[in-house]
Amino acid sequence: MGGRHHRVDIFVSIADPEKEPPLVTANTILSILATDYPVEKLSCYVSDDGGAPLTFEAMAEAASFANLWIPSCRKHNIEPRNPESYSSLKKDPYKNKVRPDFVKDRRRVKREYDEFKVRINGLPDSIHRHSDAYNAREEIKAMKLQRQIAGDELMEPVKISAYGRRRSRCNRRMKLMEAIA
Repeated sequence: MGGRHHRVDIFVSIADPEKEPPLVTANTILSILATDYPVEKLSCYVSDDGGAPLTFEAMAEAASFANLWIPSCRKHNIEPRNPESYSSLKKDPYKNKVRPDFVKDRRRVKREYDEFKVRINGLPDSIHRHSDAYNAREEIKAMKLQRQIAGDELMEPVKISAYGRRRSRCNRRMKLMEAIA
């Protein structure tokens, strides 16, 4: 692209990863970042209104895959720039029109993209498992604290659940203190 380019800021808003699949959002952001536009003039911002751990983890995966996808798009002038659309092409539009290293790079990108999709699609279960483990540790801490405060008195068990929302440590401590009081 020749000539003078204006600075472009693109905002992608996400409200609920259950309604807006993280893979679709990740592909949108990857296609924006791979646009044929000067890197120093293009910024993409992601706003997650719900603050969901799923969105955060999906964007971390997308950032990792972007390190392979974007240079490959620029090196081989790949179109379409959306990884899902590109990997779904039935016939090779680049046949007999590419550099010798393209085939090797294309195979690697497709393999990495398939693995990327598996990781993204597995995130809900992974986050749930991590959240369950976190909650179990917090419940044990709360029970120990409860025993220290109450001595030998019988107390109701404390149930802690932080799944689905990111909470600050302060909020978690407040909930713990409310449960103990």
